[in-house]
Amino acid sequence: MILSYAACWGAVTLRVWLPILTIYFDGNFTKAYDIVAWVSWVPNILVALGIISYAKTAS
Repeated sequence: MILSYAACWGAVTLRVWLPILTIYFDGNFTKAYDIVAWVSWVPNILVALGIISYAKTAS
Protein backbone atom coordinates (compact mmCIF):
# COMPACT_ATOMS: atom_id res chain seq x y z
CA MET A 1 0.00 0.00 0.00
CA ILE A 2 2.85 2.38 0.72
CA LEU A 3 4.27 1.95 -2.77
CA SER A 4 0.82 2.33 -4.31
CA TYR A 5 0.31 5.56 -2.39
CA ALA A 6 3.72 6.83 -3.54
CA ALA A 7 2.87 6.04 -7.15
CA CYS A 8 -0.43 7.92 -6.88
CA TRP A 9 1.36 10.90 -5.35
CA GLY A 10 3.83 10.76 -8.23
CA ALA A 11 0.99 11.73 -10.56
CA VAL A 12 -0.02 14.58 -8.27
CA THR A 13 3.57 15.78 -7.98
CA LEU A 14 3.93 15.74 -11.76
CA ARG A 15 0.89 17.96 -12.18
CA VAL A 16 2.13 20.40 -9.56
CA TRP A 17 5.71 20.70 -10.84
CA LEU A 18 5.03 20.70 -14.60
CA PRO A 19 3.65 24.25 -14.86
CA ILE A 20 6.36 25.56 -12.54
CA LEU A 21 9.17 24.01 -14.58
CA THR A 22 7.55 25.06 -17.87
CA ILE A 23 7.64 28.66 -16.70
CA TYR A 24 11.20 28.21 -15.43
CA PHE A 25 12.34 26.95 -18.86
CA ASP A 26 10.63 29.85 -20.67
CA GLY A 27 7.74 27.78 -22.01
CA ASN A 28 9.82 24.83 -23.22
CA PHE A 29 7.30 22.11 -22.35
CA THR A 30 9.38 19.22 -23.68
CA LYS A 31 12.42 20.02 -21.53
CA ALA A 32 10.23 20.62 -18.47
CA TYR A 33 8.39 17.33 -19.00
CA ASP A 34 11.62 15.37 -19.40
CA ILE A 35 12.83 16.63 -16.03
CA VAL A 36 9.54 16.49 -14.17
CA ALA A 37 8.99 12.87 -15.22
CA TRP A 38 11.96 11.89 -13.03
CA VAL A 39 11.49 14.52 -10.34
CA SER A 40 7.94 13.43 -9.63
CA TRP A 41 8.29 9.64 -9.52
CA VAL A 42 11.77 8.72 -8.32
CA PRO A 43 11.86 10.65 -5.00
CA ASN A 44 8.36 9.46 -4.07
CA ILE A 45 9.31 5.82 -4.63
CA LEU A 46 12.63 6.23 -2.78
CA VAL A 47 10.88 7.78 0.22
CA ALA A 48 8.33 4.95 0.21
CA LEU A 49 11.09 2.34 0.12
CA GLY A 50 12.83 4.15 2.98
CA ILE A 51 9.62 4.06 5.03
CA ILE A 52 9.21 0.34 4.33
CA SER A 53 12.83 -0.34 5.27
CA TYR A 54 12.52 1.65 8.48
CA ALA A 55 9.28 -0.10 9.41
CA LYS A 56 10.95 -3.51 8.96
CA THR A 57 13.91 -2.61 11.16
CA ALA A 58 11.85 -0.83 13.82
CA SER A 59 9.63 -3.82 14.55
